[in-house]
Order: sequence, then structure tokens, then C-alpha cells
Amino acid sequence: MSDLPLPLRVLTIGDKSDPHITRVVRALRDRGVLVVELHPMMEGHLLSYVPRLNKWTISVPHNIMTPTIKDSSARDSYDLDGFTHVWNRFKTMPTISFKDTRQKLMGDFRLSEWRSLLQSMAETRSSPCHPIWIDTPACLIHANRKPWQLWKAKNVGLRIPDTVISNSVDDVITSCLSGRACIYKTLTPLGMPPDLMAVTKAIDIDKDIRRESLEPSPVIFQERVERKFDVRVTVVGTTKATAKIFCARVSIKPDTVDWRPYQVEQDIWTIASLPPRTLDHMMRFHEAAALHFATYDFIIASPPSLLSSPSSSSTTSSLCKRPTDKDTNDKDNDSVDDDGEHVFLECNPAGNWMWLENMFPLHYNVTDAIVDMIMG
Repeated sequence: MSDLPLPLRVLTIGDKSDPHITRVVRALRDRGVLVVELHPMMEGHLLSYVPRLNKWTISVPHNIMTPTIKDSSARDSYDLDGFTHVWNRFKTMPTISFKDTRQKLMGDFRLSEWRSLLQSMAETRSSPCHPIWIDTPACLIHANRKPWQLWKAKNVGLRIPDTVISNSVDDVITSCLSGRACIYKTLTPLGMPPDLMAVTKAIDIDKDIRRESLEPSPVIFQERVERKFDVRVTVVGTTKATAKIFCARVSIKPDTVDWRPYQVEQDIWTIASLPPRTLDHMMRFHEAAALHFATYDFIIASPPSLLSSPSSSSTTSSLCKRPTDKDTNDKDNDSVDDDGEHVFLECNPAGNWMWLENMFPLHYNVTDAIVDMIMG
């Protein structure tokens, strides 16, 4: 007699304070799905592994909807094999709120230990497809690497800005970016207490770069593409044929480099769509990254061309190869609609969407799309 399929059971992994988790968990429970929430680094949330038996056990407070419960003996334990899906939204940002250096070091160490254990949890599954991870820690870490993103985006046919990633002042100022309007950003998120976050900023690489500030760690330098609009895309699903695509366009002041500080201003957002070629190339990236979920950021470049002209001093640089006229004029390779050309900036495999869903509940309903994918 064949085994009966398991009833739908979902394990969520992430921060208790993340409102995206709260909303998806509520939507799943409203549809009758058993959901267990594991919040790493939170008191009372336990995870154990016995290699000899390849057995993973999750233990959480019995009444998870009442976090004030004090009776540590009132607990529920679950075998990982009893779950059909794991929705993983555990973000691995280093500790940003700390009283002293020792506290920060311990916080970052604990984060590293959890990261190692959760990655192994996905990699030691008894079956490659059970439970289904959305998405595995290894997949999220890999897809979150910005140098790989830019390489893969170029490889699948997406336009990318001219870019130099380096900690060498000499290499940056002698690259094809010299003499051009540029921006810089970090390779990984950087937060500073109490609530500051590093954002993308404009820079004059011929005047503003300092050897003592650059050499300790590499930075992403890119040409500053003249924009008409920015575009945020959310993808829920694994393939172009089955995924649900949500797209919104943001209009910000021409001298603004990063829209994130203004993202909750509703009057700057409108629902949009991607040109067919951009959509096709983006989904090729999405499938290559093996993602079930991700957000993507694009710029719609102002005419007449995507790229600003390099100075004569930089045309022979070995660090950037300028596109030929054929590259920039060949519509078979471009991602163009009536607004202009779509330029890939980055992918966030654990990106946020709630502010857009709150603005456009009928047209940007990512929560229901995630629930449908899990229940599908």
C-alpha cells in the first residue's frame, strides 16, 4: 500500500519582529495550515541534531501565539521530517545594536553558529525534496553575492552598469569609471546603531576616494545611470511558466541616488510591468539562482542611450570593456519598452514587499502568492 501524503505542515525560520513572517503565518493559519515558528537566537526556541540518526528536532513554546508564556516546561517538539515545507527568512545581518565590543563579538558569533547549523539542516535532508525549502540557507547566501549577481545578470542577457569592485584606489581611478558620474555601495548590508543603514551614494572617484578608507575592504563602484524611473519586481515561484510576477515603478528626484529612504511615500509609486525580454532574462537569472522567491531592482535609463560616455582617459582601461555600437543598438539583446532601457541593479533573495502590498493590495498581493505556492 502506498504511503499517504503528509498533511501540510510549515516550519518558518526568521526573526520574530519581522512583519513579513507575521503576515504570511497568519495567512497560512487562516487557511488551516499547521505552522510552527522557529526564531533563532530567541529564548525558548531550540534546535537539536543527532548525526547518527540524522534526526532534527525543533522545540518551541507550546502557545506560540502568546510570547509572554513563562512555563518553560510547556513545550511542543517536532521532527523536521514531519514538515512538508520550510519557509526560511532568516537574515544573517551582523549585530548592529550592542553596548560594547564583547557583546557585539558574542552576538556575531551566535549568529554565525546558527547560520552553520541551519545550513546543515537543509543539506542533510533524507530526501532532496522533503521538506521543500523556500529557500535553503546556502541558496540565499549564494544568490546574495553581488559580484555573482552582476556576472550572472550579464551572462543571461540583462544590462548592467559599468562596475568596478575593488579596494585598490589606483585600479578604480584608472578604470573606465574615471571622469564619469558614479555611485558606490557596499557588497553586504551595513547597519549602525540605533537605526542607520548604509545606502547607495554618489561619488566623484577622481576626488573623493581615500586610500585609508578603501583599502581595508572592497567597495562596489558603478557608473551612475541617468534614470527615468526605478523598478521593484517581486517574483514568487521557480519558473517563468509558473511564477507570479509583481512590478512597481518609483519616480524620485533626479539627484536622488537611493529610493529606500523614501519608499513609504505612496505618491511616488505606480503599478508597472516589465518588457518581455527583461522578464525573460530576469527569470533565466532567477532559475539559475535556484530561487523560489526574490526581489529585483532595475533602473529605466533615460534616452538616448543607457550608458554615459567615458572620458578619453579611460577608454583603454582593462578593468571595464565598453559596449560596442552593435551591443547598444541591437534590440535582440536589449530590454527596452516605451519608457527606455531596463538596467539590472541587484537581486535580494529575502527582500521586503509589505509596503507595496499595503499600497496596492489588489495588484501587489505577494503574501497570498507565497501561501498559494506553499499550498500548491
